[in-house]
Amino acid sequence: MKNFKISLLLSALLLATSSYAETTSKEDVEVNTRDQCGYYYREALSHPVIKRDAAVTIDKEAADYIQLKRRFADEYIMNADIGDFSETGSMSDYDSYAQMQDLIDRGHVIPQKVAVEELIGLFGYYYLGEYVPKDDYQAIAYLEKLVEYYKQDRPEYVDELILGVAMSLDGGISKANPLWGNDDPTQVFNLLIKAGSIDTEAMMIDEDFDSSDADCVKNMLPKIEALANQGSRLAIHRLAKHYKKLSAKGMEVNNEKMMYWQQKAEGNPLIGIKWSI
Repeated sequence: MKNFKISLLLSALLLATSSYAETTSKEDVEVNTRDQCGYYYREALSHPVIKRDAAVTIDKEAADYIQLKRRFADEYIMNADIGDFSETGSMSDYDSYAQMQDLIDRGHVIPQKVAVEELIGLFGYYYLGEYVPKDDYQAIAYLEKLVEYYKQDRPEYVDELILGVAMSLDGGISKANPLWGNDDPTQVFNLLIKAGSIDTEAMMIDEDFDSSDADCVKNMLPKIEALANQGSRLAIHRLAKHYKKLSAKGMEVNNEKMMYWQQKAEGNPLIGIKWSI
């Protein structure tokens, strides 16, 4: 299996989830990339949604296992509110789906962590298309459920969702898979955006902020402000950092806006997760 290439865009996410007061050497680098204005954002949205008729690898046992996971998710997760599930427990508590089914029948509640792991796993199977036919539409359905859960119950854990989804694909592509030669993580981010993740959309625009000239940033600023006004915590923190950066450089800034987004960032904290990339 080939390791799925985790792009430097993920580093941008980790930087964006830090406090708005934190400065980075990346922000001090000026790059003249006017022709690349909005490149990462456009690149993410340009990928087609794909559905194939056959799996890359024929393995009946693996395919049956995935179908079992899908039936379990359809019955117990997709039509439920994950926030109502138990806050404790993990996948290691269960030896098999039969045991989990028995516990559910006896009144036990599925742990939230298990639901998240199941949905992320199913997303990966249908996105990669190794043992079941690739179906990005089905993959998006699982992401929609995850986005809904994180928006309602864990809005401060932006990177737990985005990085968790992206890194779940690491090592999952075989040489026979068409993704082998084009393992562009922006394809995954495209599906997250289609699933309603405005924080992923903000992440794409955020990457362009740090690789574009002043005119380009000025043109993109309304896009990230719109996402911040829709509730994207990632966009809120990026705006706070952007205005602080301009002020530190002695440039003319809207002080009212700068204070507004700094206060919004303080009231909408982000909790970064330590990942081994």
